[in-house]
Amino acid sequence: GLAGRSYRATLAFWRGIVRRLGGTMASVYTLPEGLPKPLEFEKWTPRVVTALGCNPGPFTLGGSNTFLVGTGKSRLLIDTGEGRPEYLDVLQRAMADSGCDSLQAILLTHHHMDHVGGIEDVQKKFGPVPVHKCHRRMRTVDPDEVTEDPHARVYEGGDEEKYVNIADGEVFRTEGATLTAHYTPGHCDDHMVFFLHEEQGLFSGDNVLGFGTTTFEDLSDYMDSLNKMLQLKPAVMYPNHGPLITNGCGKVEEYIKHRNLREGHIVAGLKHAEKDGRTALEIVKEVYLGLDPKLVPAAARNVGHHLRRLAKAGRVTSHVTESGELRWQLLKTPAPL
Repeated sequence: GLAGRSYRATLAFWRGIVRRLGGTMASVYTLPEGLPKPLEFEKWTPRVVTALGCNPGPFTLGGSNTFLVGTGKSRLLIDTGEGRPEYLDVLQRAMADSGCDSLQAILLTHHHMDHVGGIEDVQKKFGPVPVHKCHRRMRTVDPDEVTEDPHARVYEGGDEEKYVNIADGEVFRTEGATLTAHYTPGHCDDHMVFFLHEEQGLFSGDNVLGFGTTTFEDLSDYMDSLNKMLQLKPAVMYPNHGPLITNGCGKVEEYIKHRNLREGHIVAGLKHAEKDGRTALEIVKEVYLGLDPKLVPAAARNVGHHLRRLAKAGRVTSHVTESGELRWQLLKTPAPL
């Protein structure tokens, strides 16, 4: 999912198109080939029941998965969808079908609107259920990052106090299930995954999806988080978008391989650069052959993330030209680790 204004603006854009077509997002949006249409609710495992957020779209696929976790009458709910009016009915039917009649607590993987938008509706229906989320970190953005990615989001403070903070390694227990929270930033600055001990399963949030790849705000953090997830050795993963992942470690390894391959292409492009280096846009034109022109800005931001990670590792450097271009060069002798 996308964050804050970016997510809402994108959603408004697509819904505007849908209204002009005279339908709804669900009736107009077509799932990618090979991705099955999700059920409104489904028992994925003995301890995990999904309740679909009813928000299909180009960034949410079939919709945001939310999860009832446990085996008792009262269970944990992971994420709440974006606040679609249909969601509450789906959640109640999922609860009734699985023998659950109340919510012990809400755990949030991160702050993006397609995960937190349903909190108010859920609390109106089930009372003041406590909501737990990792508090966001105050941070600044390097000037180069702003130049390279004008859509970079910076947290400047807000209403985090309404959430009970989740600490890295914190344990949550409910009947039939024990969850450990792990701080895994990169997709965004407050991202958490939850390890379900009884099934050696991992609620992967938006770090790993059941179909395709995800977005990220900080690639260096994101790669560290993927490796942290791999060390947990998940047998299965329950993603917030897409179907159940039955080969948890294999999927994480696939994501790491994809990012490393893309990084290799970028380094190769810089090896053949002129003396003054290349811009991210020039690298895109070489690396992303045949790319739809509409996707070029997003690809340039993606390349920018890779370049900043390479810069942190001491493998590339950058400079701003008199005309204001940010150009990147490969260092002949990488800095020592």
